[in-house]
Amino acid sequence: MSLTSLVTRSFLGVCFLAYSFGANAQTHPALGGGTGTSTDPYQIQTPDHLKQLADFVNAGYGDSTAGVYYIVINDLDLTAYAAGAGWNPIGNNSSSSSKTCFQGKFNGNGKKVTNLKINRQTVDVGLFGRVIGATVINLGVENDTILNKFTNSSSFTGGVAGYIYANSTISNCYSKGTIISSSSSTIGGASIAGGIVGYTQSSIISNCYSTVSISSFFTGNGAGWASAGGITGTIMSSNVSNCYSTDSINCSSTTDAYAGGVVGFINGPSNGVSNCVAINSKISCIGSTRYLGRVTGNDNGYSSGTKNYALDSMIIIDNGVLVTSITDNLNTKNGMGKPIDTLQNLAFYATAGNWWNITAWDINDPNGVWKICDGKSLPFLRWQGIVCTPTTYTITATAGTGGSINPSGVITVNAGEDKTFTFSENNSNYAIVQVFIDDTNNPAAVAAGSYTFTNVSANHKIEVYFKPTVGIVGAGHALPLPRIYPNPTTGQLRVSGDIWDNGDREIRIFNVVGQVVFTSQLSKLSPETTIDISHLSAGLYFLKVDGKMVKVVKE
Repeated sequence: MSLTSLVTRSFLGVCFLAYSFGANAQTHPALGGGTGTSTDPYQIQTPDHLKQLADFVNAGYGDSTAGVYYIVINDLDLTAYAAGAGWNPIGNNSSSSSKTCFQGKFNGNGKKVTNLKINRQTVDVGLFGRVIGATVINLGVENDTILNKFTNSSSFTGGVAGYIYANSTISNCYSKGTIISSSSSTIGGASIAGGIVGYTQSSIISNCYSTVSISSFFTGNGAGWASAGGITGTIMSSNVSNCYSTDSINCSSTTDAYAGGVVGFINGPSNGVSNCVAINSKISCIGSTRYLGRVTGNDNGYSSGTKNYALDSMIIIDNGVLVTSITDNLNTKNGMGKPIDTLQNLAFYATAGNWWNITAWDINDPNGVWKICDGKSLPFLRWQGIVCTPTTYTITATAGTGGSINPSGVITVNAGEDKTFTFSENNSNYAIVQVFIDDTNNPAAVAAGSYTFTNVSANHKIEVYFKPTVGIVGAGHALPLPRIYPNPTTGQLRVSGDIWDNGDREIRIFNVVGQVVFTSQLSKLSPETTIDISHLSAGLYFLKVDGKMVKVVKE
């Protein structure tokens, strides 16, 4: 079937605005308190309160939720409703009118719903089934396992909602888990699945993310199809902005199949997908006709998006064949490819020029919608309260006999910070003679009496050595064991050690039978020297300086 014939695909029984106010005189359940106004919303304190709301809407009193405000007070664990068919979604299309659709203002209040389990054979499946003119904000849905298998009709499946319609808004929400939607029909229909919403019509999804593995399957003929999208399976006259998704997207159909990291199927004109990021590991599509892309499944003359990005290592499989050539374009279905390091970078999201309308993600403001652990995570909603653990490194500081270093020991330093170490002699009988920074002598630090590591981005070590300033070096003041590195060596060998008196030190290298094969000097003026033993055969040698013997391995 050609794409142009699908432009106006829609469904019968979409909660048309046929409100029946007179038929909905049922008293609203008290829930956990409140009166349902914007200043005194109904409180949902327990899973049972949420079920009471679902029962109220599904019984045909959905019109009584229109314009009514709700707020979640605590995290809600739905384990008690996991058995059998699992959770019964809030709202459905059983009445073919607004009577069984949720129409309220639902504020998740930075809380999460966990262990959402659904295994049903119905049209609208998600925490919410079908909503009309409603708002759902500030809500997380975690550990969800949603299975929807429906026959001779369409199935709309999403983590937050199955189907949203008529100026509904889903914002500041996330979903984590697994969604599998399937539909079979000989008279048309569709299987539509999305991480946040299944089918989005005349509505808005913004500032949401999904880490949901999504599969959508359709078998049948006629005007049917399957679509799967990381945020929403299908949009019609709707907008999706500032969202991202991860995990895999899988779509299969005996007719048309659509799959995209953010939106599966763009159904008709007047749609917008902007400032979104597809970070999915894999997108796979099987069907008689396939439409798939990193960001959206199709664009084919429609407005598929503006300033969207995608993970450059994403795997795309078209009818079992790996797609090896993808054209980067900010404004088409594949978006602009970026590596994961960029997609975990604060500056990427905070730079207005990267985004449509020169408007950055709301991520820099301490009170903004998003937050990110720079260089370590993807964005998350600020209300989640996730604390970023800074990257840390260690600096190991030691001092030899005769003085001290401050601070000393193994010091933990946050990435990007500076750290200063100071050295001092125990008394006037000692002086600083050498400072090694990561095994390299640093005369400037000796003169300064301190050293600062700046913009720390790796582990380091600092070692300070002292020498006596009075008397003559005798038996009690022999040169400490010389420092030799690298060892083993392929040729270049650095030798260093303290020179406490006014004499130089001779370096001699012996082979295993005691023959001298190399000589050099360690000078008081330069107590570190580099020697070249590349001419020696590979094997074991012994380096001797000031009566100290060290094994050396030549590779």
